[in-house]
Amino acid sequence: MPGPIHLFKDYLTKRFGHALHRVPVDFGFGCPHGGCSFCAENAGRARQLAPGLDIEAQVRAGTAFAERRYHADGAYIAYFQASTSTNAPAAQLRQSFERALGAAKFQLLIVATRPDCLPPDTLDYLAELNGRLETWVELGVQTANDQTLARINRGHDFACSARAVEALARRGIKTAAHVVLGLPGETAADFRLTAARLAALPFSAVKIHNLLILKSAPLAQDPPRTMDEHEYAWALADFLRRVPAAWPVMRLKADAPPEELLAPKWALCKSRFSHLFFKLLRDNAFQQGDLLGQTDAPHPRPARRWPEILRAPAKVLEAGGTEPHAPPEGVELQRLPGDARTAARELEGQFDAILLDAPPPERRPELWTYDFLRLLTKRLKISGVLLANTAALPVRGALLRLGLHVGALPGGATLAAFDAAKLPSPLPEKERRIILASTSGAPFRDPSLNDTAAGILRRRQALLRRLRHHGVPKRSGFPRPQALY
Repeated sequence: MPGPIHLFKDYLTKRFGHALHRVPVDFGFGCPHGGCSFCAENAGRARQLAPGLDIEAQVRAGTAFAERRYHADGAYIAYFQASTSTNAPAAQLRQSFERALGAAKFQLLIVATRPDCLPPDTLDYLAELNGRLETWVELGVQTANDQTLARINRGHDFACSARAVEALARRGIKTAAHVVLGLPGETAADFRLTAARLAALPFSAVKIHNLLILKSAPLAQDPPRTMDEHEYAWALADFLRRVPAAWPVMRLKADAPPEELLAPKWALCKSRFSHLFFKLLRDNAFQQGDLLGQTDAPHPRPARRWPEILRAPAKVLEAGGTEPHAPPEGVELQRLPGDARTAARELEGQFDAILLDAPPPERRPELWTYDFLRLLTKRLKISGVLLANTAALPVRGALLRLGLHVGALPGGATLAAFDAAKLPSPLPEKERRIILASTSGAPFRDPSLNDTAAGILRRRQALLRRLRHHGVPKRSGFPRPQALY
């Protein structure tokens, strides 16, 4: 049975009858201009390649690594990824490429490059290679928004990408669009527009990842906000629903050595993110391509599902919502007006459920603090539930420290209750320990309930520094030092 998305590894297995493994080669061609704002030195160079290796030595190191780690048994992809692999005259490309391809028996070739580094003689050589060996080009599109491309110092516009893929398609070469979600200044509308414009061009695959801010990249000087893993999972799902189902997906996320990464600092490792993402797809019956051609249909917000967990009659409190929810029959809904923090102090009575439908914690931390949640939960019945439209670990950490049991809901929402029996999917004990025993679950604080968003974020950063000074790790399974909170 096919999965919700078409993975490149499945394409390879069907095409060749077995998995193939990348052997990276860096020709040292560099980039044709000053560099993109998100790029660091040695951009794209495989970690297992030691400096100073010649082409043949790189191939030997790569095949040895593939044999050792994956038992590749000769099933290799020649992967020319680092920097811009066609940033040289065609004669020099021919000499370097042929050296690499002659150093092992490859079954597929992938060439990563920019759309402005494909002159006619280079295209003709790639077509010649494609006649001998299935050849793919990973084209660095990044986004369809020309303003963003200028902002990140990309050095070309989207029309350049369109011309490049059309030229490659005329020569019968398969092309994958390399896209970054979360570039500075971009929103979901930009992601959707990029998906729609790519789908209208003769691409054959897509390679996607989240924005990484590396410490040595120019972007680190004034870093923009990055998406957490739950926000990115929803953005990724929404993007893939708008590209053709036949396109193999070459990559879903990016990673970098922790010592080189400034942001984002995710709590989920690669395999756990993959589990989260595919669960999101399954739980919501999302399929690659099921929104093909649509640029304005938003993905459902997690908190829109709140009536499903209630049984009328019920008294419900809504806080932080920017779009009113229509309560189902039998549900009495009370909304906190104005500044929810001030209004919450004047609340009376108890509620069967509290719906916290606020913007993400990074934008409106004042509505996700331990202190505000404490105020709300004082009004929650012992049999009640609290539903939050976030899976952010600081929020889950605050709820756990307030004595609630915490669980997950489809789509990246959180359900909390004093009675554990109310939770259909409680957090696994390992995840609960990570939240409580590491800095990732340290809550936002606003003791006076009148601090600014910037002040709350600064206070949490100071808390994280204190915790790390006292030896509390970013992720851990050991008991936390309670006094520091």
